[in-house]
Amino acid sequence: MSKWDKLLMRICTLSRDLRFDELRKVLESYGYKMNAPRNDEDAE
Repeated sequence: MSKWDKLLMRICTLSRDLRFDELRKVLESYGYKMNAPRNDEDAE
């Protein structure tokens, strides 16, 4: 099993030791784009 397959398995099983960077790597590979959080002032 490749590293990529192992990472996908950890995400699918919601492994407790899953790091956000690992999740982000997979999401970005599927086209997800991260945006910086908005300030409270911007939300009004």
